[in-house]
Order: sequence, then structure tokens, then C-alpha cells
Amino acid sequence: MKRLIILRILFLSFFQAHAQTDTTFNAFQAEFETFLDSIETAHEQFLSESDSIFYGFLRSSWASYKTTIPEKTKGIKPVQQPTIPEDSIFYELEPEKQKDTSSVIIPNLTRDTVKLDKPEVFFSRAIAKEINYYGITESLYYFPEHKPVLKHVSDQGIADFFHAMAANKEWGFNLQRLYLLKKKHKLNDWGYYCLLQKASEALFPNTNEQCLFVWYMLLKSNYRVKTGYSNNSVLLMLSTRQRIYNTPYINLQGIDYFLINSESNKARKVTTYKQDYPTVSHDIDLRLKAYPLFDILPVTKTIQYQKQPINLKIDITLIDFLSGIPHCPLENYFHPSPDPDFWMPVDSVIRPLISEKTNKEKIDVLLDFIQQAIPYQTDQEQFGKEKYMFAEECLFYPYSDCEDRTVLLAQMVKHYTNLPSIAVEFPEHVALAVDLGEDGQGTFIRHKGKKYIICDPTYINAKSGMLPDEFKDVKPKIVIY
Repeated sequence: MKRLIILRILFLSFFQAHAQTDTTFNAFQAEFETFLDSIETAHEQFLSESDSIFYGFLRSSWASYKTTIPEKTKGIKPVQQPTIPEDSIFYELEPEKQKDTSSVIIPNLTRDTVKLDKPEVFFSRAIAKEINYYGITESLYYFPEHKPVLKHVSDQGIADFFHAMAANKEWGFNLQRLYLLKKKHKLNDWGYYCLLQKASEALFPNTNEQCLFVWYMLLKSNYRVKTGYSNNSVLLMLSTRQRIYNTPYINLQGIDYFLINSESNKARKVTTYKQDYPTVSHDIDLRLKAYPLFDILPVTKTIQYQKQPINLKIDITLIDFLSGIPHCPLENYFHPSPDPDFWMPVDSVIRPLISEKTNKEKIDVLLDFIQQAIPYQTDQEQFGKEKYMFAEECLFYPYSDCEDRTVLLAQMVKHYTNLPSIAVEFPEHVALAVDLGEDGQGTFIRHKGKKYIICDPTYINAKSGMLPDEFKDVKPKIVIY
């Protein structure tokens, strides 16, 4: 309590000298005062008990671990867009058995509190750093005397950096501001991580300190993350709800931690601490429940269907954000749905063609649209790697392959018919399956007692219910989204 009173007096003394010349700092002063009031009861001691416990872990609980790289099963996709034979037979697909996805139980941690030294409290001047993340702007403030420095890449060096962050309340104040931006702009966990990364670049000059800043902020936001080092590089490791393909990870106490920063892809062994921060409660979720609220930067992309041009308006800001999401399981790409305004140029062509049609006939129009209007090329040819796309990306990039076209078809089926659908994933191919009810005829797969008719947006001339014979003895995975 005494420290907070001293902090407030010193803070006021500095800013009152500049009150008439800098209204921005006046606003910051008022906001900081509110922040101090909000934490006064919870932080009567210099550091919280959790920080003290964790600092003890960081000073004594380190070990080295080998990394593993999970790879997505790679099938051989056709180089040219395939055509389905006209005499294809209909058949029922048998799905593969679903795997057990039991959750991992995290043990509770207990340890004696380690007493921390109290550094001298003083302010000489505050520095403001502005960040801009896709049009989201904010000013972050810190006092040079309280800015942590990583003196050496080691157990103790990282522990000291944590100590310096935890010892000064302006970092908690900046965390509060950044977390409010997450909520205000509907950032998912990955978007929040990217926002913190942008903030770290404004505040710290080197990548090692940037990595530790993001780690600290995520810890204080109760995410299950770790930091460590390999050679002279500091690494950030995220526990994610979804598997991240082609990214190294280590396994601790049954939990996979993915090495997410660029230097980590070179690491074959990582030194990190064993125990978690005591208050961590959730993993990073890569799913998008809603699109983030960024500044919109539209570009025009023209496609053609039945000799009619369609001028799409695509937000390049959103495309850039989506392209940065790590490659993860396919089900994560079916949400959220594009805004209805996004479909307006397509509506002008599609809606007259499906007016007064049966559900089967509507689906056949959508299949033909994707087969004919969207050029085919494998991800390896276009990007040099496997890349799943969201629907907007599928219409933005010059080409797409089977997974991307299936995601686009799913969104179009929802927009134009609102029929239930699932994805069907083969080792070398992906297609959609739609519950057409009484209209459904042809090759199908059963899911929860209902027949879902195969709808393949890749094979030219494939109508609903048509799938090449080569897949009839394969047990596909049902992808639910």
C-alpha cells in the first residue's frame, strides 16, 4: 500500500510540471490513476504471490528438450484440374472411426514463495510509443528506468527480465490497454498474439527482448505459454487448442508447446523451465469466431462465369491477416462466414440461376460455378507449400485446390441454401457433403443417421452425388465445423 502511495505522488509530481503543455500525458495520468485504484486491493504487496512463486521457478527449474516437427499427411494431388467420367457409379462411403480426443488434465502447482528485492521507485520521464496494427492504434507508456533489459540469454537472464517486468506497474497498465483492444476489435487469440508482437517491436530493439515481452504479456493474460532459448536465441512456445503443422514443438507434462517465432524453426533442442505460471488457465485458440475489426482496404478482383464478369470487393487487410494464421486442421477454415455484402457481386449472377430451383439443382449450379470460375492449381505450385484458405482467400488468390474450393463451397451452400454440410477428407482429396433431404441422390456418406450427398467442387462436370470410383474403397475422415 505504501509503495502505491509513493508511486502516485511521484507520478503526479512529474506530470503536473507538464500538464499545461501535453494534454496526451494528462489523459494518460488520469487513466493511470484509475488503473492504480483498480489494483490497489489486489496488489498491496510489492509483487503478487504468483509472481514470487514463478520467479523462484525461473531461477531453478530449467531443462533441455528435443523438438519434434509434426507434418501434415501429404497426398499427391493432380497437377491439372481433373474431370469426372460421365459414367461414374454411385456408392456409399464408410467413414473412418473417430479418434478419442480426451482432454489433458493439468496438475496444480505449489511451491514456497520466494522473497523478491524491491527496487527503488523513481520516475524521471515517461516515453510514449505508438503502435499501429491494421489501423488499430494505441500509445504505450513506460519509464526508461523501469524498462527491462535482457543482459544475457540464460536461465537467470530470463528470470531477471521477468522480475523487472513484474516489479513495475506500468507494464500491467499497458497490458490492460492492449487486452481492451483485443475485446474492442474482436481479435481472436492469434490476433491478440500478433498485436502483442507489434507492441513488442515498438518497445524493444532486439528480437530476444521482443519475444520475452510477448511471453510476459501472454502469461499475465492467463495463456499457457513458455519461453526458452537455443544457442543465443530466445524462443516463444505456445500451447494451442489446434495442431500446428510443420512447426517444431516440445512436449511437457503431456502438453505440446509449439515454437512459434521464426528462429525456432531452426532449433532442434530447447532449454526451458518445467513449471507453469500458477494462474495460467487456457490455450491459444486459432479459431476465428468473428472477423476482426480492422481498417478496410478494398481491392477489386474480377472473375468470370458464363461470360459474365463478377467484380469482387476483397479486403486486402483481412487477406493479409488470414495469411498469417498458422497452418492448422481443416475444420478451422470454415468459420466465420463472409459478410453478406461480400457476396453481392456474386449474387447478381448466381441468384437468377437458382431462382425456383430444387435444392439439388441449386447445389449443382454452385458446383459448376466453382469448377468453372475458379482456376485450379495445387498449393505447392502456387505457394511452394501446403496452405489451407478461407473463402475470401480462395476468391482472392489466382488459384486454389480441393481443400480451398471445399471451404468456398461450404460458405456458398450456407449463403444460398442454408443446408447442413460436412467436409469429407481423403488422404489425397477433400470434398463437401450436403444434407439434401429428399432431393439427395448419388454417392453419400452417413453422419448421425442422415445421408450427406457428396458434392465435389474440384472435378470438372461433377454434379451432386458424383465422386470418382477411385475413392469408393477409401474410408474418409468426416470434418465437422
